[in-house]
Amino acid sequence: MTAGPTSGTTAAPERRPADPTVKTEAEIVPLARRGFVGPALAARYPVERVVDPSLLSALALWRDVAPSGVLVRAERSLERVLTDPRLNSARATVIQMIGPDPLDWPIVYHGWGFADWRAGKRPPAYRVGGLPWPALARATADSYADVLAAKAPVVHRLSMFGPDMAVIYDRVAFPSSRVPGGEVDTLLTVSASGRT
Repeated sequence: MTAGPTSGTTAAPERRPADPTVKTEAEIVPLARRGFVGPALAARYPVERVVDPSLLSALALWRDVAPSGVLVRAERSLERVLTDPRLNSARATVIQMIGPDPLDWPIVYHGWGFADWRAGKRPPAYRVGGLPWPALARATADSYADVLAAKAPVVHRLSMFGPDMAVIYDRVAFPSSRVPGGEVDTLLTVSASGRT
């Protein structure tokens, strides 16, 4: 987990012991089949407050490959980033920003084996709005505006609440463009493990 959003304090992030309730995405996704619905939030917080090791590793990689904050794919491909051992590609997504509505943007990579992705042996792209929980899809889509405005990595804590549980996880989104100075047209996101 990361330190998370604050109300303007500058105290060092609290380190917590491992949480035995942490669940993998494979454990969380079946909740949708149980009719899990509820409000969802995406709260932005400073990159400097990240403490999750997998997100820290992804941020270090991004500083190396995209010192300006935006990865220029003419200089380094997303494939090279996804195969870098510093990135947990099993918790990564690649979103193409096609059209004005983030709910319509296709998710073209979502944590399956990179070799399958490159070989074209992958599920068809699905939309951000096609996520199993509509409230989380809306919060996720709204959070992408922060990345476009910042033109730099942005961290959010995504939270979704239901009658008897909550799903909470942290995600960093990295912008990329085809050419130097070009419009951001693709996002790479990496999520930390969620907890319920």
